Amino acid sequence: MKTLLCLFFIGILAATSGSGTLQAQKPVKVGDMYYRIQKDKTTVSIVGGDVRTTTFTIPSQVTIEGKTYPVERIENINKKWNKLQPRPWGNIVQKIIVPSSVKEIGDGAFYGQEELKEIVLPESITDIGYHAFGYCGIKAIDLSDTQISWLNMNCFSPHSLDSISLPKTLQNISTPVQD
Repeated sequence: MKTLLCLFFIGILAATSGSGTLQAQKPVKVGDMYYRIQKDKTTVSIVGGDVRTTTFTIPSQVTIEGKTYPVERIENINKKWNKLQPRPWGNIVQKIIVPSSVKEIGDGAFYGQEELKEIVLPESITDIGYHAFGYCGIKAIDLSDTQISWLNMNCFSPHSLDSISLPKTLQNISTPVQD
């Protein structure tokens, strides 16, 4: 009886384990951009692409296989922070405009974009990940209209900003640990 009961539970675990895993979706190419459908299957992240203009506006939505998804997150095509893809947006873009559909800028989203000099962020931004702007050409950033309450300064590491405007919603700033 114990053996049968154990086999029953193992069968249930095997049957349900596929639906609850946290495996990342593979990026899907639409035009010159890459998107990742999120675990909730109702939103997408834009993960980079071949931007062929100096000013680029991230789309607020995208249609993949006949279904339209809002773009709620920007992230690096490689989700592992220690293996970030440099220049996920190509090597021409100097200004990126983020739509109000975006709530989060993930780890390494603009990592290595040395040509990127300006980013326009909407009020909807609530979170900026580690090294989101690492090795970027941005010297000033305006976060004053965002809804960020906690900011880890590693999001700008390893380069320094000349100026940063902080939001009124900010409650905590964390700085990188120095060796």
